Amino acid sequence: MFDLPWPELNHYLQQQLAEPGTRLDEHSLMKGFLQQQDLQLDLLDPLALFRMHFCLRHHLYQLDRDWASQGLPGLDLGLLYITRQLQPEPSPSSEQQGLAKPDPLAAYYLDPDQLWQEDADSISELLRNSWQRLQAQQPEARAQALAELQLQDPLCPKQLKQRYRQLAQQQHPDRGGDSKQFVRLQQAYDLLKLSC
Repeated sequence: MFDLPWPELNHYLQQQLAEPGTRLDEHSLMKGFLQQQDLQLDLLDPLALFRMHFCLRHHLYQLDRDWASQGLPGLDLGLLYITRQLQPEPSPSSEQQGLAKPDPLAAYYLDPDQLWQEDADSISELLRNSWQRLQAQQPEARAQALAELQLQDPLCPKQLKQRYRQLAQQQHPDRGGDSKQFVRLQQAYDLLKLSC
């Protein structure tokens, strides 16, 4: 399933991101492609998820380069969203080209050999280290999310889910709750469930 290049994936991405200003998240792109192709992927398997992510990013970086070489609006490949730029990037002068810094993420994802260099253990370790770094960088965000849900560490997934559902029912706008408070609850829950 995870062969590069993957023409069907490339074609799908071109269709989804054809219009300048289009903004999509990686999960939606992945889910839509799998449904369109009638493919099954165990999204709880970190290695399968990594390989799908890698293939998706590989084609996104390639598409960005292809569009830029044609003078078309490229892509902003953020962590959360992929956005089709409204305008093409201005062509750099020959002096600017010499000063341009290489993009290590683009180099990584454009190298198809990287797809098979990771195994289940290395992916699990990578995920574990990523969450630890993220939490270390943003302890105030975690503390704020815990306060929003009126919880304390240590926190287990079951406890988090129960508390979120309880508060969400109270604050849901359809039940007379505050919509801004409801959004804050959702954001706090999303942040904390990533680290449980």
